[in-house]
Amino acid sequence: MVEILKYKDDTDKAYGLAGMAVSLMVFDDSDTVAEISMDAPAGETIRFSPSSDMGSNPAFPAKMAWNSLLRQYNLAMGLMIGNVLSRSFIYQSRDVLPEVYQAMRDTARSEGAEQCSLVEEEADAVFSRTYRMFSNVFTHPRVGNSTRHLVECLRRQRSMSTADIFEQLSDIADLF
Repeated sequence: MVEILKYKDDTDKAYGLAGMAVSLMVFDDSDTVAEISMDAPAGETIRFSPSSDMGSNPAFPAKMAWNSLLRQYNLAMGLMIGNVLSRSFIYQSRDVLPEVYQAMRDTARSEGAEQCSLVEEEADAVFSRTYRMFSNVFTHPRVGNSTRHLVECLRRQRSMSTADIFEQLSDIADLF
């Protein structure tokens, strides 16, 4: 992970994970992730469901595999952006620092090229669209309140299933 995107402390981590949970709700994707854990090592805080890796199955027709890979890439970008925006907008009450924005954009480009063979302009388009969408989400007052509540639950319980997370965020489900 890019150094600048790493968590500063446990509270920062909780806000990042809560932002990822909100992202899952926005994408209406409760089947991809099984659990979010505060105590898991870096890079393993989200435990994905076994069915979430369909794109790498060689038995899938090429178009289905491509669409699955693109969907996974979009989700990964949403998780990263949701993580950072929750930490910046809600926890720190500030805009995303330019160097953090650039690090996210660079990550979107490299992951897009690696996962989906996207050229820079295609990856930038996905990143910009997702960033704008999540900027609107994370500046909504109800999302801020729900995220803070989810952070309290995560810090207390240390890990939560997707079903539990969606239940905690049910008060904002109508926004998406």
